[in-house]
Amino acid sequence: MYKLLPEEQKKIVAQEYGIRRAVVMLAASILVMLLGTAGLFPSYMLSGARRQEVLERARIMGDAAPKEDEAALQGWLSGFNTKLQTLTAFAETAEPTRLIDKVLEEKVAGIRLTGFVWTFAKNKTTLAVSGTARDRQALIALEDSLNASGQFGSVSLPLSNLARDKDIEFQVNLTLAQTP
Repeated sequence: MYKLLPEEQKKIVAQEYGIRRAVVMLAASILVMLLGTAGLFPSYMLSGARRQEVLERARIMGDAAPKEDEAALQGWLSGFNTKLQTLTAFAETAEPTRLIDKVLEEKVAGIRLTGFVWTFAKNKTTLAVSGTARDRQALIALEDSLNASGQFGSVSLPLSNLARDKDIEFQVNLTLAQTP
């Protein structure tokens, strides 16, 4: 039927069709904007409330003297780093359990071991072994066995330990051999 209209009427209908199409597109875009605004409004309100809350907390905190806490934390951190360095230096030395096992392997008959003391000072590791020996020969055999093992740089047995004949309480100080 559009093709049956005269030229002037076709122009008027085309102009009216363009205006109506523009109005429908404008109404649809306005509707989309309104729906988007309504959908985002709760998030906008919550973010605004959170922003206000953060600003209020910052205002309350103000200058709450973080410098005092900061100095205390720096002191704690430097102390903790010192402790870590101490443990790292200790970890690089021989393990106590391995050396105690070596002492137990070298133990001779007639010796009863009662205690071990591990010390590490000035890059020097010392293992003190205490116990009771049945007689002098057993104590001297223990000292010879520890010297022969090669694990220890020096084995010092005080001479006062050899004063008794039987049931001799002793303490042997073992200095670890330096590993190349």
